[in-house]
Amino acid sequence: MSLAANTLHHNCGPCNAEGFSDEWLQLEKQLGFCPAVNFEDTVEQHRHVLEDRCATWDEMSLTPDLPDNITTRDTTVPSKNGQPVPVRIYKPNCGPSSPSSPASSRPSGRPCAVYIHGDGWTLGSIQTDDLFARMIVRDAGHVVVSIDYHRVPELIHPTASYDCLAVFQGTVAHVGGPRENLRDWKRKLASRRSGNVG
Repeated sequence: MSLAANTLHHNCGPCNAEGFSDEWLQLEKQLGFCPAVNFEDTVEQHRHVLEDRCATWDEMSLTPDLPDNITTRDTTVPSKNGQPVPVRIYKPNCGPSSPSSPASSRPSGRPCAVYIHGDGWTLGSIQTDDLFARMIVRDAGHVVVSIDYHRVPELIHPTASYDCLAVFQGTVAHVGGPRENLRDWKRKLASRRSGNVG
């Protein structure tokens, strides 16, 4: 499990002359480094740093324990550009599933949410936001379909948006049920920062 870079959402209180709060400085001391961006690094270096920091923060137990009764499965969904989009499906209180579509991972009557990881279509992954997806399962009781969209610069924009739209539409098509339930479900598109699928 990993923790993404912007997990700590709270008021850090008054700041010192340099603009840092005591709470932030204590966090830096606990982490052993200052979470900052080096604009001279390559995209790959930024990705590596983010993955490492997420793993470090998770090991430091900065988040509550999550239940063990969440089943995950990695699969793919067809996309507009012909490249399958990797997804991870999280299910609460369920045993292993057999078919390979998001629909088969949605227990009857259980809400489903599509999750788009953050970091500006360039950084981040299913793994950096694994903890966020698990928290949705724990707190909302939803099945979560987390999207590992194709990032830039490997593929140009708006490929990632189309990937997310393809997964969303594919999941909606497989969810089925009464139209009013589908409308309710459509509002459960979740993203931290990258979501611009309309």
